[in-house]
Amino acid sequence: MSITNQLVDKLAHVWQIQQGLAVVRKALFDRQYHYVLEQGKLFLNYGIEQQAQMVQDYFIQKQRGQNCQAYEACIPFLSPKA
Repeated sequence: MSITNQLVDKLAHVWQIQQGLAVVRKALFDRQYHYVLEQGKLFLNYGIEQQAQMVQDYFIQKQRGQNCQAYEACIPFLSPKA
């Protein structure tokens, strides 16, 4: 994992803490990183590490110029309403 990806991961966890999520406690019991991006599934219904992984994946795809609409629809702080 590159230093930039690590930073994106940590910033995702900062956002989680700002939202009042019990990041450390939840991460102790739910260490799943793999996820399936499901249309209509709320971002907060994914696990703590899955959320951070999604933000990393979005960042990587955005840097590569790939379509990110599914991530933008799911990740709340990427929404124009955020």
